[in-house]
Amino acid sequence: MKQRLNQKAFSIVEVLIVLVVTSALFVSAVLLISGQQQKTQFSQAIRDIESQISDVINDVSTGFYPSSNNIDCQIGAGGKPKPVTGSKEQGSSEECIFIGKVMQFGLGTNGEGFNIYTVVGRRKTVGGKEVQNLNEAMPTAVAPSSADAATADNTDQKTLLYGLNISNDPTTNIKYMKYNSSGDQSIGSVGFFSTFGSYDSSSNLATGTPTATLIPVSGTLLNNTSKQAVDKINLINNSSPINPSGGVTICFDSGGTNQHGTITIGNNGRQLSTSSSIGSGKCKDLP
Repeated sequence: MKQRLNQKAFSIVEVLIVLVVTSALFVSAVLLISGQQQKTQFSQAIRDIESQISDVINDVSTGFYPSSNNIDCQIGAGGKPKPVTGSKEQGSSEECIFIGKVMQFGLGTNGEGFNIYTVVGRRKTVGGKEVQNLNEAMPTAVAPSSADAATADNTDQKTLLYGLNISNDPTTNIKYMKYNSSGDQSIGSVGFFSTFGSYDSSSNLATGTPTATLIPVSGTLLNNTSKQAVDKINLINNSSPINPSGGVTICFDSGGTNQHGTITIGNNGRQLSTSSSIGSGKCKDLP
């Protein structure tokens, strides 16, 4: 009996201390695991959008476009292509051909959305020859513009993964998406277009092997609406900044960690390549 009475027990204070320490260790472990998970998700999100950009480049390079049977193309005012709702099969339009795709970034409340537009051009000039350049093709997005809200719409609307975003704050002078042409130029959209073969007058056909070319869409910004972006896409011509030497750079912020990811398209004249890097801090804090 005496032995039992002499046994010591934990006091309430000691029990509370153990609970507090255990809880602190548990919270620290949860935060550590959560932080590592967010970093992993951020890396996956950067890899995903880089992969999607590469897929668009590959589609244009190989001539792969949406196999939609509900879009036809006519020649509208001023000789511009006019995509309309129709029933012709892909490639059967006598007036137009698919010539490229454009990616618009910075959409949505936090800049987490992006659009992919398909672009068509004239198949032949007024004189009946195969088009050989952008001026002759007159690029036109298959999406409504400010001038023509009734245009057929083949826009592919997407969202960046895991809270990834790109700032669309028009009040800052920070160039989250840019290309270099006598100094950094801000943009909100970037295009990939097929080149045109040479015209053989004897056979009345285009010759040569088309490739893809990189074109920053001048005049676009990250806070543009889809119609504002389409208006600028429809102005692309031979004077557009084709294959800028520094390529196009896009900076994305993590939604859950203090990190940013940079994707560069077409650096050093390699317009069909992409590269990415991840660093600490947000895009706005970069020099």
